[in-house]
Amino acid sequence: MQQRSDRRSLALHRAIVRCLTENPTLWSVPLANIERWAANQGHMAAPYFIWKEILTSMSHEEIVKLLLSRSQRATQLRSSSPFTGIISQGERDRIFQKYQKG
Repeated sequence: MQQRSDRRSLALHRAIVRCLTENPTLWSVPLANIERWAANQGHMAAPYFIWKEILTSMSHEEIVKLLLSRSQRATQLRSSSPFTGIISQGERDRIFQKYQKG
C-alpha cells in the first residue's frame, strides 16, 4: 500500500532529522552519497541531481522542513532520498517493522 510506504518514509526521515540535529557533521553524508552514486553509475540520475541542488542551495532549516513535509513534492523526494547511512540499521529495522504489512 502506497500510503504505508509514504508513512514509513516520513518516519525514517523524522529519525534522520533527529540524527542530523544531534550530530550536524552528518550533513555531509547525503552529498557524499550522491557523489558516490554518480561515480558508480557514470552519471547522476535526475532525482539525485535535484537533491544535489537542494542540498547546495537551501539552508539546513529549509531542508528539514522539506524532509518533514507531507506535500506531494516532499513525498516524491523522500522516495529517492540520499540520506542513507544516517540512522542506525537497528533504528531503520524498527521503523520498517512498525510499518510491515500485518
